[in-house]
Amino acid sequence: MAMQTLKLHLLLHLHLLIIFIASHARPIIIHDVNFIRNTCSKTQNPSFCFSTLSSDKRCINATTVETLAGVSLDLTVAAAEATLSFINDLADNNPGTPLEEDLHLCAQLYSNAIDDLHDATDELNSKDYGAASSSEDQADDAPDSCQGAFTGDVTSPVTDKNKMVKDLSGLSGDLIDLLNS
Repeated sequence: MAMQTLKLHLLLHLHLLIIFIASHARPIIIHDVNFIRNTCSKTQNPSFCFSTLSSDKRCINATTVETLAGVSLDLTVAAAEATLSFINDLADNNPGTPLEEDLHLCAQLYSNAIDDLHDATDELNSKDYGAASSSEDQADDAPDSCQGAFTGDVTSPVTDKNKMVKDLSGLSGDLIDLLNS
């Protein structure tokens, strides 16, 4: 009989623990999504901001715009590095063509942009938001300049990648600018 009573008590405590965890964990998640949503409402592209940041697990517990800006910069760097790698592969596969020349220009633009984005990240981490904004702004030009590098009959093979980097860079700039205001 004592064993049955002990099992009932354990089961009751486990049930109460589950109810407690469920009732207390949910508001935290809603609060964090609301923080992201409220912050994103202040950017130029709120829906892109929200979908990008809310899908990144690093933002789940974010409570500062600085954290969101850091994640956005990380995503921008990753996209720029992937684009640069893609551009270099395309250039290697098109030697001696006008496409190769245009791709080499894009590669240089993206290489510089990645350096600027790393600078922006360092400046953000040291709370020099003005310098971070300036570095990010310089990087923001690379996708448009790359897109414009394709001349004559050469069509840009990186339009979609340029757009993604441009969107992410714009988001990073918006978030850094919120820190400056």
